[in-house]
Amino acid sequence: MEFDEFTRQIGIRIQGLRKKQGLSQEALAEAIERSTDTISNIERGFGSTRIETMFRIADVLATTLTELFDVGPPLPIDRDRRKLIDQLLELIATEDAAFIEAVIAQTEIVKRVRDRAARAPRPRG
Repeated sequence: MEFDEFTRQIGIRIQGLRKKQGLSQEALAEAIERSTDTISNIERGFGSTRIETMFRIADVLATTLTELFDVGPPLPIDRDRRKLIDQLLELIATEDAAFIEAVIAQTEIVKRVRDRAARAPRPRG
């Protein structure tokens, strides 16, 4: 995984946790004694930050550094698909586990229907 992708995934996770707790960027910045610009840059995956700052963020968001940094394996995808996936992640980042599980279940159904349709014989004519 490229560093830029890694920091973007961490930023998405932080933003989702922040929003889930009803915190603004300003409130999180104040709680960790950093600027709002710092929070904005972290959430957008710009640059890097000190581990102390990440530790403070994890503490305020009631999570661990392990959970913040566990972004999973990279997907070999093109830029346009990456943007769409990022949009999807932003949409569901603040939802609870039951909602995300429902989205996964629905996606699996859509994929199965699509795969069956692709395997079905086409009428000649």
